[in-house]
Amino acid sequence: MTVEAVPEPDDRVGPSASLLDLVSDAVVALDAGGRVRFVNRAAMLLLGPRAEEAVGRPVQRCLTSNPPEALAPLLDGRVTALTDVVLEGRRDQSVVVDVQASPDGDGVTLVLRDRTEQIENQEVLRGIHEQQRELERLGQVGRWELDRAHGELQLTEQVVELLRVDPLELLGTLEELLELVRPDHREAFAVAVASARPGMELSEEVPVIRGDGSEAWLRVRGTVGRSRPAIVHGVIQDVTGLRDALETARRVNDDVVRFAGVIAHDLRSPVATIAGMARLLQTPQLGPDDRALLEDRILGNALTACEQIELLLGEALRTTSRLDPVPMGEVASWVHNLVAAQLEQVGATFTWSDLPTVWGRVPLLRQAVLNLVGNAIKYGREEGGRIEVTAVEGDDAWTVRVEDDGPGIPPQQRHRVFEAGVRLDEDGGAVGSGIGLDAVRRVMEGMGGTVHADASQRLGGAAMVLTFPKVD
Repeated sequence: MTVEAVPEPDDRVGPSASLLDLVSDAVVALDAGGRVRFVNRAAMLLLGPRAEEAVGRPVQRCLTSNPPEALAPLLDGRVTALTDVVLEGRRDQSVVVDVQASPDGDGVTLVLRDRTEQIENQEVLRGIHEQQRELERLGQVGRWELDRAHGELQLTEQVVELLRVDPLELLGTLEELLELVRPDHREAFAVAVASARPGMELSEEVPVIRGDGSEAWLRVRGTVGRSRPAIVHGVIQDVTGLRDALETARRVNDDVVRFAGVIAHDLRSPVATIAGMARLLQTPQLGPDDRALLEDRILGNALTACEQIELLLGEALRTTSRLDPVPMGEVASWVHNLVAAQLEQVGATFTWSDLPTVWGRVPLLRQAVLNLVGNAIKYGREEGGRIEVTAVEGDDAWTVRVEDDGPGIPPQQRHRVFEAGVRLDEDGGAVGSGIGLDAVRRVMEGMGGTVHADASQRLGGAAMVLTFPKVD
């Protein structure tokens, strides 16, 4: 049995290590033998624990490519750059990177730029474009012709199918077609058809109530010939699916923009905590043990925040409303770990007991409770405050209360704190950004629950009351 000797990590990059940790790209420095001598923070976030564990070992321990030989041309010096290399990243998820190799004394430095999100976005856009082209190819299109002088209308079988009317009752006049147009668009469509002139193109999208009672959107295009100005002829196409797809894309985009604002708001406290601990590292009197503890806590909070951002963005792009069992005790524990440093700073305590498992979405409930607890820390007692999360089971729902011993919220203002953009003035309580509680309300309503503000009978401050319907 042989035991591999692991060399000590190379400390020649020491003076520049702190600078490399500020770089957003992942950096992996190798010695002349192809062993890892340094990885920066970005590499740890991108590649996970294998990056730090690879220091002093062959680079293959850190960079596992698919296929395995993908990095060979770069590592043996045949090329200095590779694009779209697939590596095993954090939590065994594949990442796509561009890799640049630069000679560094007797070794080489690899710079990895993460392109995973960019490529995924490109694939989404490509899919949308392909769907649009498919809709255009498969879209049912028929022809129509109207003799405005005599009021006679001719429709092909495809248009009859689009309108889902009885083939034996073919629409023979414009008036009969207008009867199918939704009343709020009927007059405008009739005017557009009547006012069409030679050389003009008629192009209208109109909602119709089809023969089977369903609603559809039709794109009606037509032209007027110069030799026969009374005749309008063209095509009719069902664009219902296209409009639905565009509306879905718009809602997704709005959700992503809204989530970006929520994330920026709700991560202020964790980021401030990380920044505060980073400033403590500059204290000259800080001992080695305390310094190591702070570094571990900074890295842990940063990784937790990054993971939550990824989960929230995934929620923004979800197309299903399925709910999962969520243990609220685990949610409270996750929040406590994230705000532990803030609690220590103000001498506050955060406790919970006997919390139920409810139906919801883990990332959203984490963010909602984080928001409520963060507000309790911010607006509670200046020193020695208490925050408690309790639950009561009802016949049809669970009630979860987040309570504090701060000044509370005046009764006349409680209904307003959940409105988008509303910030209480000095007479109504503390001033906030107007984003966080609106996000909590949206989360709860999206999961079929509710949230409202109340007074805490136990602690004397504010109580935020969440209700979760039971699911059979």
